[in-house]
Amino acid sequence: MSSLNNSSTLPTDCIIVGVSETEATYETFAEARKFFCRPHHIHLVVPHLTETDWDVITDLEQRHYRFGTKRNDAFHLRFYMWHDILWGIVSIPHKDEPLVSKHCALYGRYLDRGIFTILQAHQTEQFPFKGDRFRAVRIVGGRCLAIP
Repeated sequence: MSSLNNSSTLPTDCIIVGVSETEATYETFAEARKFFCRPHHIHLVVPHLTETDWDVITDLEQRHYRFGTKRNDAFHLRFYMWHDILWGIVSIPHKDEPLVSKHCALYGRYLDRGIFTILQAHQTEQFPFKGDRFRAVRIVGGRCLAIP
């Protein structure tokens, strides 16, 4: 994912849908919102705060949506830069929510139907993609981040 190493060059009005060593492929918010409306998927929102956050995603794919299998076709990963934090949005079949919930527990995480909200300069801002099909992947015991 070396093409994501320089986060200052990532566009803020696009979602990253493909990553190679040299480039990233984008889709517009409108295209992303159209995909997120699919009724048979839920979308896991994961902030990249520690390497463990990415381990949850990569291990989920390796254990349950192995590359090269038909199940992998149902695993969709997007990235979004929001408030200088890289966020992963993992779309998986809705029917797999109990399986994914158990998987997250292995990493001290749980699925929450709430959405991430940032408090900055006495104002709040919710993650721009939200709705009934979105789940925040949160740390058991939680934590609060200070955004300058």
